[in-house]
Amino acid sequence: MKKKSFNSILEDKTIEQAVEISTDFFNKKVFESIKQEFDFYLNAWPLKKALYDSIEGGKRLRAFSCLLFYKMCGGKNSDEIKNIVAGMELIHCASLVLDDELDKRDIRPDRKIPTIRGKYSPEEAMLVVALNVMYSFDLIFSNIIDFEPKKRDLIKELFVRTVSEGGMGEIEKWKFMNSRKIPSKKIYWKNLVRSSGALFFQMACKIGALTATNDKKLIDKATVIGYNLGELLQAGDDLKDIKEDLRDGFYSLGVINYYESLNSKEKNKFKEKLKRKLTERDLDIIANEIVYSKSMKKTFDEIKEKGNQIIELLSVFEESEEKKFLIRIVNYLKNRMKVNS
Repeated sequence: MKKKSFNSILEDKTIEQAVEISTDFFNKKVFESIKQEFDFYLNAWPLKKALYDSIEGGKRLRAFSCLLFYKMCGGKNSDEIKNIVAGMELIHCASLVLDDELDKRDIRPDRKIPTIRGKYSPEEAMLVVALNVMYSFDLIFSNIIDFEPKKRDLIKELFVRTVSEGGMGEIEKWKFMNSRKIPSKKIYWKNLVRSSGALFFQMACKIGALTATNDKKLIDKATVIGYNLGELLQAGDDLKDIKEDLRDGFYSLGVINYYESLNSKEKNKFKEKLKRKLTERDLDIIANEIVYSKSMKKTFDEIKEKGNQIIELLSVFEESEEKKFLIRIVNYLKNRMKVNS
């Protein structure tokens, strides 16, 4: 059977440019903060290699979003946010290691490289999660001491709440994966996507704005845009990973829309199919059913509408190179998925 799948569209090289800028910022400034943190606490401890492996690679789009909103709101010196971004990246990396542990994945399907649990052990992976969380708090809290009290307290509250809600969301996701139930669309957006992507992007964009300005209108808009940006990115990533997610028992927007398009008899048959022990061929057949169904247009339309909302919200910000670049990123994300014929 010919394998069919989603492909990303990279015609204007927008994401490559974003990754280049954010990686440069990360490598020159943010990584140095993380390295100092690891070296100070761990010295020659063998697990340090696993910690470095846990932060290797990735697009750094949360770091980039924080940097963009910092500059869009008048920020001039990116050194001001480098330690905050370092803390946020460690939390994100901890969540990826935890996801792989919950999914019992030894290989990352998106990058075809060993996970931390696959390269080391499940026990060491959980230690990496705990240490990355601990160091993230230290990096952020110890480096906002000189901020004005109100701003400092807002960043602390935002960070603690985001990490707490993200952790609860992971539990919610784990419950659904183990139950093999197809969530409602409301639960998908408000619980699963919220914890996986939206909250962390919201935090990145809000902290970038909050660090640069006291303008409540701009900070509030950055907060809403960040949340929507996280939803847009996560929903697209979930579509790209549809086969892997079917294997793991995580049912994302494309699966939900497909399921909701079926009649009662077809729904029961589909649910029974998902309960079976699925072979690779079974997964390919089910994924193709979903990808080539009429309901997929609805899924694409929902993702595009999310992108359009973000662009409309950006109108409050003054014209700048950063704003133009962010609009390019949003246009890429809302149009990036197509189906191979």
